Amino acid sequence: MNISISKVSISILLLSLPLNFIVLSGGGNIYFSTLILIIQFLTVLTLSQGGLLRNKGVLISMIIFALAILITGINIFLNGLLVNSQITNSVIYIQNFLGLALMFYYIKHISLEFFFKLFIIITLLSIFRIVIEEPNHIFKLSVLRGERIESLFLAGVNTFAVFCGLSLVISFFYIKNKFLRIFLSLFFFLTIILTMSRGALIALIFTLFITSLYDTNRRTFNFLIKYTVVGVMAGILLLVFTGKMEAIIELLQNRFFSVFNKDTTLDSFFAGRFTLIEYVLQVINDSSVFQFFFGHGNGSIDFTIPETGQNFKTTHLVVLDILFRNGLIITILYLCLLGVIMHKFLKYRNRDKIVLFGLFVFFHLELLVNPMIFSAQSGWIYFVFLVLFLNQNRLNMKKTQ
Repeated sequence: MNISISKVSISILLLSLPLNFIVLSGGGNIYFSTLILIIQFLTVLTLSQGGLLRNKGVLISMIIFALAILITGINIFLNGLLVNSQITNSVIYIQNFLGLALMFYYIKHISLEFFFKLFIIITLLSIFRIVIEEPNHIFKLSVLRGERIESLFLAGVNTFAVFCGLSLVISFFYIKNKFLRIFLSLFFFLTIILTMSRGALIALIFTLFITSLYDTNRRTFNFLIKYTVVGVMAGILLLVFTGKMEAIIELLQNRFFSVFNKDTTLDSFFAGRFTLIEYVLQVINDSSVFQFFFGHGNGSIDFTIPETGQNFKTTHLVVLDILFRNGLIITILYLCLLGVIMHKFLKYRNRDKIVLFGLFVFFHLELLVNPMIFSAQSGWIYFVFLVLFLNQNRLNMKKTQ
């Protein structure tokens, strides 16, 4: 397969995200992006004459995903509960594997520069879709869940904010043209603020400073400090001229600073997450030996906390989700994988790889509160980036001019 076909293939695959919609609804929705993912996998598998699967990383991941699905099947057989949910989530796991396998093949034929430019375009198209379909919400993206267009194609506003954060990291740490760098960084930063996604905003702030300090000559850190004030002033002026300053201040107060209100507890500020985590840990503690080591199945998180009456389908903490769904063994494998990647970053530290380090930091800080990898619409995008992190030493790090 030549380069042009690989570029076309990954472009079509990523374009399915801003163009995403529900093709079939029922027990589990089938999305346009899911169909494109399957079609692209079969197409590349055929054109590469099976070469897509002749990769050690792909084979290892295939075994892990197959194990997760097998354990889910055993859990369904043993208790017969949540059958539809567990089957649906198993399909999501298959999507994730397909995305990972395709990216292992793509990186042999495309440059990192092409991928970064493409991803920024995908994010801009996603923003454009929201502007077109919900013009009344352009400066109030975080509205009632049933009204959010983002949930129809990017798994909700928080995942939409993840895409904006990833594009901001790419813009800030990779693009060399100063004007374009500043413009895109400020644009994505303002969009994240307007989403009112606390996880994305906090993760982004930590990522910018951690990654800037990681830079070997601190040039990026100095740039960040220099333009932080400029960015804040530009954002304030924009809000003033659009007449949204008062509304945004009120939203910020309710969304981000209510924790300092004596009537708001830390647990209620985080939507009962601490109570949820405590409850899940107790369920894990009461599990059988088989469930402790192999999990309760892919779609097994669906319970109501007696004390609060809240219903949850996720713990909002990916590591804990994996532990509950797939057990201790796969959780350890996942943590070991992250440890290997981090070791590679620290061992081969240099300025050329700073953007990948920033993407790694942002993604995994965000995954502490946003379990996007279990979403049918766009969870597989994490595994696309995971391949970049694993192959950082073999990538073309050429910068845009």
